[in-house]
Amino acid sequence: MNTFSKLIENSGNQSSGNSDRKVRVARHSIPKMSASRNLEKESSPPGDEALDNVNKHIKEVFDILTNETNKVRKEKNAFDEGAKKLEHVHFPGMVKLNVGGHLFSTSLETLTKDPGMS
Repeated sequence: MNTFSKLIENSGNQSSGNSDRKVRVARHSIPKMSASRNLEKESSPPGDEALDNVNKHIKEVFDILTNETNKVRKEKNAFDEGAKKLEHVHFPGMVKLNVGGHLFSTSLETLTKDPGMS
């Protein structure tokens, strides 16, 4: 005999209002249990094909990230090499500028004076 039948049988044997409450609770829980069983059937674990597909996409993304990481490392190394070369470059005190065919002369100090312009 299932729990629901036992509760109904007990409700007929008992005259208290408490047994009616048990029957109502039992009746409301049956649809919930069947609904949860239906959800279990609908959300069954993915098959091997689905997992293989997910693993394939993860590998593709990993390969892309690996390639991009290598590119960024190469660019950083090239930048660091250029920065090292520029550490040893010394500019003369005066700089000649050709702006649209007009010649100007100014100091390096004047050109680098405003920190927002560097």
